[in-house]
Amino acid sequence: MVYFTKLIGRPVFDSKGNVIGKLIDLCFKDGIKFAEISSIVVLIQKKRLCIPWRYVKEFRDRPGTNRLDVDIYLNVSRDEIESICSIETLLLSKLLDRQIIDTEGARIVRVNDIFLAKVDDKFRIVAVDVSTAGMFRRLGWVFSGASETLKMHEHLIPWESVEPLEKNISNLRIKVQKTKVADMHPADIADVMQDLSLQERILIFNSLEAKKAAQTFIEAQPEVKRMVFRNLNVKRISELLQNLPPKEAVKLLNMIPRIRHREFLNQLSPEHAKEIRKLLGYGEDTAGAMMHKDFMTIPEYFTISRAISYIRKMAPKTQNIAYLYARNREGRLTGLISLRSLITANPKQKIADIIPKEFVSVKVNTPREDVFKLMDKYNLLAIPVVDSTGNIVGVIRINDILDLILPAKIKKQRISARKYKIKKKNGKNGKNNREVK
Repeated sequence: MVYFTKLIGRPVFDSKGNVIGKLIDLCFKDGIKFAEISSIVVLIQKKRLCIPWRYVKEFRDRPGTNRLDVDIYLNVSRDEIESICSIETLLLSKLLDRQIIDTEGARIVRVNDIFLAKVDDKFRIVAVDVSTAGMFRRLGWVFSGASETLKMHEHLIPWESVEPLEKNISNLRIKVQKTKVADMHPADIADVMQDLSLQERILIFNSLEAKKAAQTFIEAQPEVKRMVFRNLNVKRISELLQNLPPKEAVKLLNMIPRIRHREFLNQLSPEHAKEIRKLLGYGEDTAGAMMHKDFMTIPEYFTISRAISYIRKMAPKTQNIAYLYARNREGRLTGLISLRSLITANPKQKIADIIPKEFVSVKVNTPREDVFKLMDKYNLLAIPVVDSTGNIVGVIRINDILDLILPAKIKKQRISARKYKIKKKNGKNGKNNREVK
């Protein structure tokens, strides 16, 4: 086991024991779990020669030193070297200082050193070191008393867990592990994108499948959204619009000149386009512009038992359920009930018997400020929005209110997944659930 920076500049001996030059780089072939070292690059009389790994006999610690200096020994003589040179494209030195995504910590880190080891009789890249200790080691700083402390603070990221961002290492981007970024939570991807350049943001965003890209776009900061949007092609914008909830789709369309709205809406499914057109017709500062279409209504004449069966059947289509909204046979909103009240009620009772006689709702043209006041006054998690006939057409949730009233400074404060030990675990349905400890 050895760090790459401990090899740079070390002497290379041929099979006769003569120093023929010094090692200046290593070439490698990428792999899924490890990357295999394929050759060494040696500077011999101001000439760079690439020597295949099969001609390397061993790396040996130099005796009598405390710095763990390593020398390189070949199994061929100096005279045989000229005929075995080859050209390699992937160099370890190109990885140093590169930005990578630490998918476990959901952040951008920089490679300070590379950890190498013999695995299955082959010399391989096992991990990258992104710690301060790695930076000190690379600079050649030696700490006798603090060496153990520095060792404790090493941060090695397994090779299979890193995802290079730089385009000039394009061959690495075809590795299977690039899916790790797509496995991250959209909020974490959005958080990571905030630290990247425009080119890197586009690179990451375009690597996501349509639904994950839409979820990430929702979570991204406004300036990131604007920068990414300006560099998307028409096809990608259409994919985003199709996968964004109507409310978020309207926000995206508002970045596009109104004259082009029809062009994009015509590419969407008829139902989705219809919902978006409705929202576009509402004033920007009204309840209609704020509401979501994701809610569940239930006939007031259902029994509690039947209602619970109905919820089990329909719930997968509705991601957020704070309240159930009761409707009469004409479809008008007659009340709302919390899930807790529903579960604790007598199974033989009807919904109409347990819903409160009075409830709070707003109309599509209700000013946004009035919505704030009503939700604050009655301590509501959500409030229904009705049209002129009393039919429920949308719901405004407390999150929508917070997004508008929280100061921008607080919104930009990011929570580290590593700090709060946010872990992913596979649920019974095979999807990633997140646990905060």
